[in-house]
Amino acid sequence: AAWVEPGLSADRRRTRRNTHYSAFSVWAPVVLNKVDKSYEAVFEKMPWYPEGWSGGPPEAHVRSPEAQPAWEPDEEEEQRKQRWYRELAKEFDGIEQHNAEDGTPRVWTDGGCANLGTTRVAGYGVWYGDGNAANGAYPVLGRQTAARAELEALMHVVESERRSVEVASDCEYVVKGFNTYRQRYRARAWLARPLAAMPVPHADAWRRIDAAAAQRERRGLRTRVRWVRGHAAPEHCERGETTQLDAHANNAADALATRARRAAAAAVGAAPPR
Repeated sequence: AAWVEPGLSADRRRTRRNTHYSAFSVWAPVVLNKVDKSYEAVFEKMPWYPEGWSGGPPEAHVRSPEAQPAWEPDEEEEQRKQRWYRELAKEFDGIEQHNAEDGTPRVWTDGGCANLGTTRVAGYGVWYGDGNAANGAYPVLGRQTAARAELEALMHVVESERRSVEVASDCEYVVKGFNTYRQRYRARAWLARPLAAMPVPHADAWRRIDAAAAQRERRGLRTRVRWVRGHAAPEHCERGETTQLDAHANNAADALATRARRAAAAAVGAAPPR
């Protein structure tokens, strides 16, 4: 139970609470508006503190984001995963199309974005099966972000596929957006804050996906979107968190997305991402 100051009547407690709320509504916006939200303040002046440091930000310990060490995967673990992926590739070699239990064709999508200094490049991959002519690597035409890449991958499938289809994505934003939030977005005219006329992020992509899905439904075509674990390892299969097919297919879609990002980087004259 909440603490209540002794000796206060219910009316006085209510008055004091309302007064606090009113005061907060006045000073909180003032404080927040005075915060420096510029790019320089957030990305260039952010101090870095060494382990155990308890003082202020000394000059010697302030450095730019470019000086931050890049994350490096465990080499031995990465080699173990790549050997496993090669084994899976041999197992599913030559299978051009994978279908769900009810016969619905399956497709796996993946998207990503690479920050190349002052340039960002995004791309996505679509994978049906080994050697399938519908496999592809594509640059992102909208905002160069990972979320946009994942969205455009789904948009590509629902707009181009002429059959019922099951889309597998490792992006919860896309999966939950399609299965749950899309209906809410549509009911609110694709506005996150209707009174402020603020659209939901990537509203143009969501509208196209929704329109394509509705058109497919009118034609009697099923469109299922499900989540799969990305960058799976053998232990994820052992624990039942994914299947060997999903692990292999997601890795294949990720490779196509990487190829798309490298092509986008070459198009703008930037060094290719890893």
